[in-house]
Amino acid sequence: MKIKTLLFLFSTLPGMAFSAGNVTVYTGASQGQPVQTLSHIKDMRQMMAESDLIRHSWAPGTVITVPAATSEAQQQYLNMQNQLKAWSITESGDTQQTINRVIQQLQGLRVTGRQFTPMDADLILNNNAANRQLQGDYRVYTATRPDSIWLLGAVSGAGKQPWVAGRTVREYLGEHQFLAGANLNEAVVIDPNGTVRVAPVAYWNYRHVEAQPGSIIWVGFSDWTLPRQYKNLNQNIVSVLAHRIPD
Repeated sequence: MKIKTLLFLFSTLPGMAFSAGNVTVYTGASQGQPVQTLSHIKDMRQMMAESDLIRHSWAPGTVITVPAATSEAQQQYLNMQNQLKAWSITESGDTQQTINRVIQQLQGLRVTGRQFTPMDADLILNNNAANRQLQGDYRVYTATRPDSIWLLGAVSGAGKQPWVAGRTVREYLGEHQFLAGANLNEAVVIDPNGTVRVAPVAYWNYRHVEAQPGSIIWVGFSDWTLPRQYKNLNQNIVSVLAHRIPD
């Protein structure tokens, strides 16, 4: 599955002169208010050295963002919601109910221009390749290690589920029912760090795939259910979920 990612952060060439970056830090408990501001930060290593909040944050769920990518991610979210609503109008019965459930699940989702770079302090401090230089304005959303996963999509009982060590994606889904129009053959796992993995869950293609704490398990729409004009809707939704701001 090809997922569109929004990469604006580290595209400069070696040897170019850098100006320092400014980093605004948020936590899940900050309710949208910044809790720390760092100025004149030249690279990720300096950022980690000057912020205990970031250095001790749960790395897989820690998100660094840039404004330009955030604007695009938010527009992608609005486009995705509009597609779902437009499709719902053309359907009826159980399929329409499934689409409306998905719209409700994704309502109010907070997304940002996440940059897919390691946020592990030990790696950044000890590996020059992970020590990216910073230029411009950034936001960092810190995270604590959760004890749950999110189940979303064309499945009953969607929402937050307790995480269980060693439990496979199919075992999580075994406690729920697929809804009309669901893809019965595979689910998609969005790891806390934004990595996307396909989890085959049917008897004929099953593969053992576990979900990490903080992951999202997405049950998409089947290819035969999606109209031609919305054939990329599953990929668009997964991309939006990969850019979600942590709780």
